[in-house]
Amino acid sequence: MAKRMLISAARKQLFDLFDEVVANSGRRVVIGRRDVTSEAVLIGLNYVEQLERARPGSSTFKLQGSARALTSPELLVEELRAPQAQHWREKLRTFSSKKVKR
Repeated sequence: MAKRMLISAARKQLFDLFDEVVANSGRRVVIGRRDVTSEAVLIGLNYVEQLERARPGSSTFKLQGSARALTSPELLVEELRAPQAQHWREKLRTFSSKKVKR
């Protein structure tokens, strides 16, 4: 059975989840959001290729929406978190610029 988790938890555990699905062929992690009914699945590339080879007579089987990262996981996470970090820096700046009444 696939492990299920919310996207917020998956972000925190991304490196561990990556290691888990790569080390265990066929292992998958279903990732969802509270406000969306759709889900995504994290699986190892070797498993995807194994599935594609499993149907030798048919060239119609392809997983849609799969992708290969062209950068390191660390840079990818940093890039994903950058807008949120900028948002909180701006929030902090607005709080620090307000005068405190006593």
